Amino acid sequence: MLYLAEVQRKTGFIGSGKADFKLLACQRGDTWTGVPGDEVIAAPDDAGYNAGALVRVELTNKRQIKRH
Repeated sequence: MLYLAEVQRKTGFIGSGKADFKLLACQRGDTWTGVPGDEVIAAPDDAGYNAGALVRVELTNKRQIKRH
């Protein structure tokens, strides 16, 4: 399933920290609907996006990131 997500980074003591994807909207057919609550998925290590960036994320049925 395809989602629109915002990149969030937890600032740590050293560096910018690991990225997470906060799911904002989900595509169902031709329409997009908002994702209720604060659903966050851990981003893979190759996600070099800056905090606040909007990305499309495709998830598997088991809620794992297939593509970003």
